[in-house]
Amino acid sequence: MKLTETIQTLTTLNGPSGFERTVAETAADLLRPLVDDVTIDRLGSVVGVRRCGRENAKKLLLDAHLDEIGLIVTGVEEGYLRFRAIGGVDPRMLPDAELLILTQPPRLGVVACLPPHVQSAEEFNQSIPISDLRIDVGMTQEEAEQAIPVGTPMVYRSRCFSVGADQLSGKAMDDRACFSVLLRALELLKEKPLDVDLYVMGSTREEISGAGAVVGTFAIHPDYCIAVDVTHGATPDAPSDETMKMGGGPAIGVGPNMTRWMTNRLVEKAKAAGIPYQLEIMAGHTGTNGWDMQTSREGVATSVLSLPLKYMHSPIEMIRMDDAENLAHLIAEFVCHLGEEGTPADLEPRPSDFVFRPIRSHKAVAAFVPQQPENGIAKTTAELCAIDGVSSDEDSIRDYLIQQVKPYAERIQVDTLGNLIVWKKGAKATGNKLMFAAHMDEVGLMIRSITEEGYLKFAFVGGVDRRVAIGKRVLVGKRRIPGVIGLKAYHLVSAAEEKSIPKAKEFYIDIGAADKKEAEALVSLGDVAVFDSDPVCMGGMLKAKAIDDRIGCAVMLHLIRQELPMDCVFAFTAQEEVGTRGAFGAAFRVTPEIAVVLEGTTAADSPRMEDHRKVCHPGRGPVLSVMDGGAVYDRALFERLRAIAEEKHIPWQVKHYLSGGTDAKAIQRTKDGIRVTGLSAAVRYLHAPASVASMEDMENIYALCLSFIESLAEECE
Repeated sequence: MKLTETIQTLTTLNGPSGFERTVAETAADLLRPLVDDVTIDRLGSVVGVRRCGRENAKKLLLDAHLDEIGLIVTGVEEGYLRFRAIGGVDPRMLPDAELLILTQPPRLGVVACLPPHVQSAEEFNQSIPISDLRIDVGMTQEEAEQAIPVGTPMVYRSRCFSVGADQLSGKAMDDRACFSVLLRALELLKEKPLDVDLYVMGSTREEISGAGAVVGTFAIHPDYCIAVDVTHGATPDAPSDETMKMGGGPAIGVGPNMTRWMTNRLVEKAKAAGIPYQLEIMAGHTGTNGWDMQTSREGVATSVLSLPLKYMHSPIEMIRMDDAENLAHLIAEFVCHLGEEGTPADLEPRPSDFVFRPIRSHKAVAAFVPQQPENGIAKTTAELCAIDGVSSDEDSIRDYLIQQVKPYAERIQVDTLGNLIVWKKGAKATGNKLMFAAHMDEVGLMIRSITEEGYLKFAFVGGVDRRVAIGKRVLVGKRRIPGVIGLKAYHLVSAAEEKSIPKAKEFYIDIGAADKKEAEALVSLGDVAVFDSDPVCMGGMLKAKAIDDRIGCAVMLHLIRQELPMDCVFAFTAQEEVGTRGAFGAAFRVTPEIAVVLEGTTAADSPRMEDHRKVCHPGRGPVLSVMDGGAVYDRALFERLRAIAEEKHIPWQVKHYLSGGTDAKAIQRTKDGIRVTGLSAAVRYLHAPASVASMEDMENIYALCLSFIESLAEECE
């Protein structure tokens, strides 16, 4: 298996500290063809040995840990999960983060966050302590208590993917990338004779205590050991004297934790083999298993080798494959002839207490399989959410909609501002009396400059909470170049930085470019980027980007496909997120008597939110608007919608807090005025990569719209 494939295999598994068994068993399977014996010890660490066949041979232990950071459920509150961190989790990364809850089978969760529409200026600039965050699982209190026990672990939902020409990004690179490197080093040594017994350990619990390495080292009783871990790679926002150059080769540790002759040997071997390397000065605790391994029993000659990695302890950790390959070659070079070259004469071989035991396979862990809606408005919404369409760049979503409406439309027009206007013939010829409007565009990012190092600086398009952007995957430009929104690693931030959110101008996108020239070959200034987020069912909810306002577009699409009792006009508007700009032109061209604006609106119903700021609730039906931040709605139309909902037994609700605005602001003031009303879906985490809305609400909005058309048609001659 290629090194890239090994890393992808291990990092996609889920195994936070103390819950590593699935990872350990896979690691053991990968290790077995390369060594003589493999076992999993009492703390879950994987240990393999390749014996050299010499009597009283010395023992070298290579260690890389298998666990990852995570979260653990501590309780349920109003159907949301309370939790605590397993290891060092940056709270700034958590708002709107997608999580895998490791039940059987795993479930999706989203860390609840307040949309920018209801935040104060103070809240907007502060990070939220983990103790105040909750996880949305799309369940009631009773359902959550039954399905998700206290003590259930959770990890970031992420995948391993290529970035640029030679980089990989994903969760758990710390430190499964390094265990993969150890496997690669064993492959390089496969046909070479050894003069030491070579032990390879995939240790557990490093992120919380290092207990796996402590116990494993004691049992193996090695003569020398190398802790192989990740170190901080250079990023624009991190101090240069605390980071290593990406692509500069493996980092060889220098300091009290490292035995000097081992450090010198590593440097000599790198030079002789032409392997690029860097020296990492570690004046105290190295933050690796090497710190405890060195003091096992009477002491062990120790070295620390590190793989440069960006965005440590995040779902977007990033490495360069040339660094990983060079690290494997350096380890192989160090191992060859180790027993004969340069080892202090007084270092006697030591007996081993380690006993290889048969591996007992545990019950297979079910994988998380994302579920998409199978039919109805929710299915259409999911399909639309998967298409990109940032404000001013709505071409892809508009082209898709045109193909969908063509068979049902009397007339289609795309105007100067990019609106798609569809005239639908009904049983009664009523002309332009009634118009429905929903915006096609979504929030996103726009590239404004490229640094000399190849990072992309950007501006937000639309109202995006900076907190939900940290550590997220993005796709840039028409070629959908994958990238990540990076942030200085949690380990390098000050106490004050941890409590604040970086300014927008400090954010950047990493596309894996080596420099500005390479980045410019892939991306142009003015290109837009979207959040990389797939539509997934979550209980009775749909999680996706761009739910605001692909729900409205989906409802209109289904109405267009329906035989209607009267003529209707449907405006799929552009640029709503940057000031309801498209709606001005659409309303002016159509000039309807009545306009119904279909939207996704802020829910803000998460626990610990004051009742008066809980705008509305997903699952309680369409939201009827009286007014919002930009318009006062026609009272008679509001009452009519309310009466129809009551008559048809369609659940409905009103907003309890005024926030945001819609296309109604522009439509209402067109020419000599247009009567406007609004129907919305309650959406959690509006303007975020992982917005959440009720699939039942979507069907009820459609039902209420259809009933409204029928009611209006009865009045027309």
